[in-house]
Amino acid sequence: MAFSFESTKTFNSCCCGCTLRTGAIIIAVLSMLNGLTPFMDKNQKKGKNKFEGLEDPAWFQTVFNIGYIITSILAIIMLIGILKRRKNFMLPWLYFIAFYFFIACIYSVYVVIVLFIKVSVTMGIAGIVGVVIGVALLVYFWLIEHSYYIHLKEEEETGRSANYTA
Repeated sequence: MAFSFESTKTFNSCCCGCTLRTGAIIIAVLSMLNGLTPFMDKNQKKGKNKFEGLEDPAWFQTVFNIGYIITSILAIIMLIGILKRRKNFMLPWLYFIAFYFFIACIYSVYVVIVLFIKVSVTMGIAGIVGVVIGVALLVYFWLIEHSYYIHLKEEEETGRSANYTA
């Protein structure tokens, strides 16, 4: 059976008893803020890392900054889609974050290996814990947004079918 973007399981509510719509709005705002936070970090602008000897090259920071800007823009578009109930406005964020997930996993493996080799075993283990938590949150956030997308799609189909029968 081939994968279909619409065929995955969905949630009926978000965490803490929030409605799916409220959770989707919160995640969109968090995603937008997440895309802006690296620009507030003074060390990031200089290409410095908190660990001596682990400086990132300038091109690397540029690529990440572009990714953060894209994330913020797509989160704003998604937020508009959620507020106006336009499911297609959510698709760019959903596709981008699915792509970002794979890039983040590859980069996370690299960072954890570097932490084990150049810093310490303790930092390597802390890196693994951080990666697992980050991946779990990213997947959960994506699933909530995807569930709301499916909800809007079903709502639209139900509304259209009701209009055709009336």
